[in-house]
Amino acid sequence: MNGSGGWGLLAGLCLAAAGCAAVPVDLALRRHILMVDSDGELRDPAGDGEVVPDETDPPGGASPREAYFRELLEAMTRETEGSLQAHGRRRVILYIHGGLNSPDDGIERARKVLEEIGKDAAAGRDPPFLVFVNWDSSFVSCYLDHLFTIRQGKDRSGVWVMAAPFYLAADVLRGAASAPLLWFREIEIALGAETGEVRDADRRAAWYGGRGGLEVRRGSDGSAGILETIQRVVFVPARAATIPFVHGLGASAWRTMERRISMMFHTEKEFTAGQGSAAPRGALHLFLDGLRSHVGDGEGWELTLMGHSMGALVMNQMLRDAPGIHWRRIVYMASACTVRDYADTVVPYMERPGNADTQVVHLMLADRPERAEKYWDLVDVVPRGSLLTWVDAYLATPPTRLDRTAGRFVNFITAPSTILRREGVEERTRVWQFDGGDPDQPQQHGDFDEPRFRFWEEEWWRRAGGVEAGETAARE
Repeated sequence: MNGSGGWGLLAGLCLAAAGCAAVPVDLALRRHILMVDSDGELRDPAGDGEVVPDETDPPGGASPREAYFRELLEAMTRETEGSLQAHGRRRVILYIHGGLNSPDDGIERARKVLEEIGKDAAAGRDPPFLVFVNWDSSFVSCYLDHLFTIRQGKDRSGVWVMAAPFYLAADVLRGAASAPLLWFREIEIALGAETGEVRDADRRAAWYGGRGGLEVRRGSDGSAGILETIQRVVFVPARAATIPFVHGLGASAWRTMERRISMMFHTEKEFTAGQGSAAPRGALHLFLDGLRSHVGDGEGWELTLMGHSMGALVMNQMLRDAPGIHWRRIVYMASACTVRDYADTVVPYMERPGNADTQVVHLMLADRPERAEKYWDLVDVVPRGSLLTWVDAYLATPPTRLDRTAGRFVNFITAPSTILRREGVEERTRVWQFDGGDPDQPQQHGDFDEPRFRFWEEEWWRRAGGVEAGETAARE
C-alpha cells in the first residue's frame, strides 16, 4: 500500500467515526501513538489503555512491547512509500505534546490531526506520517502523585500516604507565605515591568536581521481593547486570592511532570533491579533504540522532531539520550525548556558531523498575547499570561535569565549572542514570532497544536507570517 493509500484508509476510518463503532478508529490511531504512563511503561491506546508487557511466554520470543514497536515502525515505512517514490525520502514527524494534558487529551488531538491529514491524502497531497508521543501530564494526576506517592524522587507508596495532608498543608502555607512577593510580581507585570525586555528584544531582533545568519521574524503585538484593560483592573482582588494557590500547588505539580519525563527514559525499576547493569526500561528510550535501528544513518528519511511547551523538555532529553538519530528538522512550539537547557543540548547536537543539515525552528507567541492570556473570557480570576509566563513567574525559580523559558521571544532572542551565533549553527536556526491580534495565527499558548493551524506544515506558518521562503523579517 502506498502512502496515499494508507492515509486514504485512515481518512475513511476517521470521517466515518460519527456513524461507526469507535474500534476501527482506535486501531488506525494505534499505529500513530506511543503512549507512555507515569511510570514509563508503554500502554496500548486502543481499548482500556492497558500496559503492553515486555515479558514473553514462553521466554525467548518477541515480547508484546517489541511487537507493538515493530507494528508502528512497519506502518511508518509502509505509509511513506508514496513519499519515497515521489520525493526520494520518507517524511515522518515525531510530535510530543506539552504539560497539563491527560492521555485522553492526547488521543483526541491525534484523532483530529489525523482526520485533517487524511483529507489531504484523499485530495492527492503527500502528508507526512505522524507519531504522537502521548504522556500523562495532567495537573490532577501529577499533583495527586505528589501528595500520595512520590517522596524525594522515590516512589514510596504505602505508609507514606499518611503524610499527604502535611504535603498539602506545606504547599498551601508556602503559597500563602509567598503571597506578598507574588502580588508585587503581578503588579510589576501589570504596570509594564517587561517593557525594557521588549525594547531589548526589538533591538536584538533588528541586530540579527541586519547581520544575516540567524533568521528572525519579529511579530507585531496588536493592541489591548479598552474592555480588556478594565477587566484586568476590576479582577485584581480575585487574582490576588488565587496566585498563592497557583504557586503553592502548581510548582509541586510541575516538578512531578518533570519526573514523568525522566521516567519515559529510565524507570523506577532500573534502580531496584538488583543487578549491576540494569538495562534501560523506559518506553520512549526503547522506542528510540528501535527507531535508530530502523532508519539507520537516515538515508532516504526526513525525520522531524516537534514538540509543544513542556514537550520541549522531552525533546531535549531525546537528543541527549539518542544523539545518533538524525533529525532533519527540530521544531520548538512555545518551548517550556530553559534557554540554558536548549543551548547545552541542541547546539552540541547540531555541531555533530552527521547533523550538518539539521535545522531548528522556534515558533512563539507575540509579546502582548503572551503576557495577557486569560483562561476564561468573562472572568479574570487567575494570573494573566501563558503557561510560559507562569513558569517564569510562579512555577519555577530561575536563578538567571538563561534559566527562563526559551519559548518566550523576550527570553530567547536577548540571550547572549555567543549561544546562538555558533559557526555552522546560526544559519540553520529560525526564530519565528507570530503576530498579536490576528485570529489566523496562534494567540494563546494552547493554539500551537490546534489542527486548524496545521502546525505540521512549515509552509503554513510561513504563509501565516506573510514571509516567503528565504526572506527574513525583523521589526525595526
